[in-house]
Amino acid sequence: MNPARRCALALSLAATCLSAACSRSPASADAALIPAANAAPAGNFRPCDRISAADVQPFFTAPVKKRAPESNDDGSSWNCYFDVTVDNGPTLQILTAIGPAASFFKGRSLTDDGKPGVALTGVGDTAFREHDDIWVYAWKGAMFCMIHSDHSYAQAGDVEMMRGLRLSDSRAKKIPAATAQVLAEALGTLCNRVFGSGNTTPSFAGVP
Repeated sequence: MNPARRCALALSLAATCLSAACSRSPASADAALIPAANAAPAGNFRPCDRISAADVQPFFTAPVKKRAPESNDDGSSWNCYFDVTVDNGPTLQILTAIGPAASFFKGRSLTDDGKPGVALTGVGDTAFREHDDIWVYAWKGAMFCMIHSDHSYAQAGDVEMMRGLRLSDSRAKKIPAATAQVLAEALGTLCNRVFGSGNTTPSFAGVP
């Protein structure tokens, strides 16, 4: 599945889950943070406000612009968009959710190929990446964060615009494991900004 479509689908699924009251019982440690199914809208959850274009810019070799975010009806799930402003440039999407919307993603197969992810360090309480890619899935307390883009769907003649990646590797979905780990943990710092804790300074040590 195209990663851009995956993020849109995830937001839709979270909204569906909320409307159907299908969230599971939260762990006791998270209970104070997770609103009940009939709680007031999560109007104070504004995760996209915590990430700026300047925060995302280090991940790309071309200028980045922040686009207006989208949310579900009660504001418990948000999609944050950052567009590379050159022709055919990719969009980085950061899906965030809190409470029942976040619980919806627990225990589900989230990776594009259904294979187990690779654990990341220093990102939320727990996080992993695609086993052959850099895309991030992370949880912190009652919050969920997922980062995707569409670098591996570049068209002929395009240049890989994500820092540290080669277009040939992206197309073949054969990103070296060491490179994928560094970049995924760097991207995870954006999730830490959403979570409000942890390292928020990305490191690109070991990649170009």
